[in-house]
Amino acid sequence: MSKISTGPKIHPLAFVSLLLIIGFGTLLRWLALSEPLWLDELHTAWSVSGTWDQVASRAIAGNQSPLYFWLEYFCFHVLGGSEMALRIPSFIASILLMPVMVACVRRWSGSWLGAVLATGVAALHDQFIFYGVEARPYAMIQVASLFQAFLFFEVMADVSRNDVAGNQWKRLRWPSCSLSWCCATIFLFYLHYTTIIFIAAEGLLLFSFIVATGRRKGASLWPLFCPCVCILLGVLPGFIHLMQLGGGRSAWSAMSNADAYGLQALAYGLIYLVPGISVGLLQRFQGEQFPMALPKLTWLLTLVGIPMLFCYLGTQGRFAPLAHVRFSIASLTLLVATMGVIVGRLKGRSQVSLAIVTALLCIVTNPLLGWWIDNGGYPRQRREDWREVFLTVAEDPATIVFCPNLVEDSLVTSQSATKFPRDYYRFALAGLYPVETVGCSIIPAAIQDTSAWLTELEILQLSESPRGFWLLVRAYPSDAQLICDRLLGELDSIGIGFQARRTLSAPLNLFRLEPK
Repeated sequence: MSKISTGPKIHPLAFVSLLLIIGFGTLLRWLALSEPLWLDELHTAWSVSGTWDQVASRAIAGNQSPLYFWLEYFCFHVLGGSEMALRIPSFIASILLMPVMVACVRRWSGSWLGAVLATGVAALHDQFIFYGVEARPYAMIQVASLFQAFLFFEVMADVSRNDVAGNQWKRLRWPSCSLSWCCATIFLFYLHYTTIIFIAAEGLLLFSFIVATGRRKGASLWPLFCPCVCILLGVLPGFIHLMQLGGGRSAWSAMSNADAYGLQALAYGLIYLVPGISVGLLQRFQGEQFPMALPKLTWLLTLVGIPMLFCYLGTQGRFAPLAHVRFSIASLTLLVATMGVIVGRLKGRSQVSLAIVTALLCIVTNPLLGWWIDNGGYPRQRREDWREVFLTVAEDPATIVFCPNLVEDSLVTSQSATKFPRDYYRFALAGLYPVETVGCSIIPAAIQDTSAWLTELEILQLSESPRGFWLLVRAYPSDAQLICDRLLGELDSIGIGFQARRTLSAPLNLFRLEPK
């Protein structure tokens, strides 16, 4: 690959700034590593707490690809079963994201200032910190998607330059670059199936490029054919599971909100993109003098906008309810990089002024700052203290009627309840905080229709308990009280009177039900 001049070496001030940003970002993540796991992370704990051959089936039961959970399995069993052991893969990935962000923005813009700005957001924004210490695949998706996009644009740049130079492929690093792109794309897809939207947006760009290039006489597109075929063959096995998940997509609506998602996407655009694009249009982006070495801003914006637009419209049309930041995490990461590229491609005072304005906007709109001020210290981002539930029921072991409030609740009725694996509904209390080890059996129930899962035998079992039982509901306090009252009514209907005493409140509502 020919050498492209992208500006002077790093300035000492930029180097020191990057070290401070990466160090502070690492510290903020470290402070949150030992927080109690929340529900999604408890699914990860349950998936890896069993045997190796159980990992895939448990991951699939939770609508996830097994790849990330196989990686988690080794960390969990080598480092010991703890919150920190489960979060180490995301912690490492989130730290790696920062230097990868530096390299990408520097390469795409030729500016250290743009790289420092984008890395600062990736290090300090609450979304990046949250995913960076969550035992889920999203931090790994962030770094993998950014690296994959880097390789994608390198392949595109290679093809562009050599098409103009007369298709002299033997002088390229193309084989190793395209092979890396293939592997990174397949790896990204199997980390989380929703990344197929991001990959499809790249396919749209590639198709447009092929159409434009194919019109030129003598242009050769064979070098793109092989990696594209390899990617298609590599992701094909995953489509079997993806189609199965699509059959239950109506349940995703429980965690998708098109209006909130649309406002959030609009806010990100106004904060990260609009100021830079407005200034850049006035200067016509002077950095665009290297069109073959750097991705065009229209390409970057396509990979940011198309997946987000698909998630929004899919939720509005109810054919793919994916309006949640988690499902757009690859595009959100590239959005931050694009912000750095826009700033980096400006010149002179405009670049510095825009960098200052954008940095101030990012700081004042970062929820982490407001939480910090309100709490008088570093805030906890996870409010579900399942450890407290475990310790409370361990003091007085009894049967637990458990309503975890899963997305599958919307599909549970008295007619369909038997189709859902009851072991899956127990996962929150059977992984890192296994209440059965202290003598508590679990009766799972769905919030949508509690009676759908409580069989007559289980109702009889509860009514005959001389010491009563526990009711654990993950919901708002008012909703939890309604479920408790409903269960008391069912017991009253068979002539057994119980009284309820709340011991823990939202979001984990724990009631102690005892005979009158």
